[in-house]
Amino acid sequence: MDEPTPGDNPAPTPTERQEHEDNRLYEAPLLTAKERKAERKRAFVELIASGCNFTEAAEALGVHRITAFQWRREDPGFNAECMQALRVSIDMLKKEAERRAIRGSDKLLMFLLERYDPEKFHLAQKLEHSGAVDLAGAVLAARRRGNVGSEPGSDLC
Repeated sequence: MDEPTPGDNPAPTPTERQEHEDNRLYEAPLLTAKERKAERKRAFVELIASGCNFTEAAEALGVHRITAFQWRREDPGFNAECMQALRVSIDMLKKEAERRAIRGSDKLLMFLLERYDPEKFHLAQKLEHSGAVDLAGAVLAARRRGNVGSEPGSDLC
């Protein structure tokens, strides 16, 4: 077996790797509270853009969802970034729905067509009525006339 020459760098042992990581963390400058908050906000926006909802993104960062809503209320720029990230996420979901619809989901395809062009692809039926309907009055009038028999269901004919 060949012995390492002085110029060779053998792979570090797990202990050496851990010591290196510990030293790196100790040497890294500590973030201020303001910098930590800015970093969390940036990560929050990235999570929203990747498809998380606001609650999921807050939980992933270890903050309460109310905290995230307070950040949005206090910082209009951050709120705008969140809304843009949400639009990106919705576009991503829309593309996935379109892909699935085209590849075999007739129901999803019909839904999307109706959503995109409701005038042309409206599937729901619409019932319109003009004039007054007084169903209760009609029933009472029939009873007064004596048209209702004594047999059960005779008032339905």
